[in-house]
Amino acid sequence: MEININGALFNLNVFEANQAQRLVESYKYVAEEAEKAQGKSLPEQINIQCEAVKVAFDSVFGEGAGTAVCGYENDLMKCVDAYTKLCEEKDRQEQMMNEKTNRLLSMYADDQEQVIEEKVTPLLSVQE
Repeated sequence: MEININGALFNLNVFEANQAQRLVESYKYVAEEAEKAQGKSLPEQINIQCEAVKVAFDSVFGEGAGTAVCGYENDLMKCVDAYTKLCEEKDRQEQMMNEKTNRLLSMYADDQEQVIEEKVTPLLSVQE
């Protein structure tokens, strides 16, 4: 599914295994880097976190994606907003897939009940 982040267009499909793996790894990396930034000066924190977000975009979408989304400067607000949008899209796609999966499971359950009724009904009529 196409996503526009700060004017850069990307195809994000959290249900394609390779892209999903890169996305999961990027979450871990951003969290680890944010942890490392704790206790540093404000400029160091900004640089560490912005670079982590840029690396995450590069890992998910390919080289240059981080700069395309966040720019060459390290603007923490811009980087956090961009990464938040990516996370929200991931959540949206997961919710959509959960709804589809639940609908499919419901249809399967209905089909199973139909099969059981078809098998049981003749047995009941024979016993009567």
